[in-house]
Amino acid sequence: MTEQQFRRQATEKVKQIVDCIADHEYAKLEAITEIDMDLYHCFSTKSEAIEKITEWLDRSLCMWSEAEHKEYVIDHFDEKYFILHWIKEKSAFGSFMPHSYGETLDFLFEFEFVLEDHHVICNFSMNI
Repeated sequence: MTEQQFRRQATEKVKQIVDCIADHEYAKLEAITEIDMDLYHCFSTKSEAIEKITEWLDRSLCMWSEAEHKEYVIDHFDEKYFILHWIKEKSAFGSFMPHSYGETLDFLFEFEFVLEDHHVICNFSMNI
């Protein structure tokens, strides 16, 4: 796989994840991303980790909305906010800066990518 193909697959994975989050289609996340259970070791399953991550996200957006008297959401994917930081032979690290109505939020979505059988596998986490 060329670096350009790797980059294209990684970008598509991030788009799917961000758009699922923006649309509150959290149940779809389990099928399109992995969760680093070493990082989220306090949860017993991938499903539980996704559930708790998205609950935290929803609660945070709600609290910010109440405190600022304006709605906070996660905008759909915009490639200009995605950075693929480095690519090695079969792996990469990337980040996406989520926005709400175009305004930068105070956390990152982070991704580790690994190439397996010509497919890019994506591990998702949030850096708060």
